[in-house]
Amino acid sequence: MVIISTFVTIYYNVIIGYSLYYLFASFQRVLPWATCDLEWADQKCSKTPIVSLCNVTMGGTTIQMNYTEVENMNLTCINNTQVFAETQVPSEQYWK
Repeated sequence: MVIISTFVTIYYNVIIGYSLYYLFASFQRVLPWATCDLEWADQKCSKTPIVSLCNVTMGGTTIQMNYTEVENMNLTCINNTQVFAETQVPSEQYWK
C-alpha cells in the first residue's frame, strides 16, 4: 500500500509541477510556444502543419525551396513535383 501511495504522490507532484511551469510561462507578453524559438526548436518547427517544398534549378544548382516562394519568384518546379515536408507546430515542440 505504501508503494502505491508513493507512486500516486509522485504522479500528482509531476502534474502539479507541469501545471505551475506552464502557468507561469503563460504570464509572458508573448507566449513562448507561439513561435519557433531557436533555444528549443529544431528545423522541423513551423507555424503551418505541412510545408510544401519543390526542387528548383538556379544558376546550375538544384536546391529545395518553399513552394510559395517558388510561385512568388515565378519559377517552376523540376518535373512539376512537390515534396511535402512534415513539420511540428511550435506548441508541440515546446512541450518536448
